[in-house]
Parts: sequence; C-alpha cells; structure tokens
Amino acid sequence: MGKWSTESLAEHKDKLDPLVAEAQKMNNDQLANEYAILRNKKESVERELSDINLAIRAAEMVFAERFAEDDVKTMKFNNGMSLTISVEQGWQFDDKGAFIKFLEDEGWHHELTVPAGSLNRLMRDLQDKELKPPGVKLGEPFTKFSCRGLK
Repeated sequence: MGKWSTESLAEHKDKLDPLVAEAQKMNNDQLANEYAILRNKKESVERELSDINLAIRAAEMVFAERFAEDDVKTMKFNNGMSLTISVEQGWQFDDKGAFIKFLEDEGWHHELTVPAGSLNRLMRDLQDKELKPPGVKLGEPFTKFSCRGLK
C-alpha cells in the first residue's frame, strides 16, 4: 500500500480509520474527485513548503556568515529564541550491499525502512555503540542549526 508499512498504518490507525470510513461511503467517481482534490492540495502545500525551506536556508546561510564573523556558536535573540550552529560529519554509501548485510547481522534490520537521508543519524547511533559498519565512507561535513525557544 504505497510507502506505508504495516507498522506505520497501525501507528496512525486512530486518524486513518475515520478517513477510510468516509472514503468507503463514496462511489468511485466521488472518491476519484476527492482524491484529485487531495493530490492537488498536497502538490500546492509541497510547493509552498519548498519556498519556505529555501527562505530558511537563505537565513541560515546569513547566520552562518555572522556566526563566523563574531566567532560564536550560539546567539540569543530578543524574541527569546537561541540559535546554535554545529558542523556534523556526513556519510556516503561505499558498498550499500555490505552496509545492509551489516545492519541485518547486527539486528538493526528495522533501520532498513528509514529514508536514505537518515544515514547520517544512523551512523551517529552506530558510532555511539562503537560499531564500524562496512559499506560507508566519510562524506562532506555539513552545517546544522538547532533552534530553541521558537514561538
């Protein structure tokens, strides 16, 4: 059923069941119309979110310059927000098959369902447990911002 795993469906059961019940009341043409409306709305929201993400990235680029100029890692602002910058190590697949086998052998098979973008988080978790999996190599470091006190 698309990208939804059994676990994910179970997790969202309370929200999903009423929606399924409403959809079952519709005939195929009504359901197709509702589906088209929802898909169009999703595309519109994704376009808007993409623009928001670009504006956030632009602000982060300016903050990164200002953090470097002031030689600071954290800034506090009048609105109660604080922003912290850090550099984290990125990772890349060198041999994806070897990495997948490692995860399976070590009992981390549940991690095979996470998005590919989670490789950096997964590698931090593995390093915390002092595990060094094959099939990955160091990638480019990247800048990360943490925000607290956001209202």
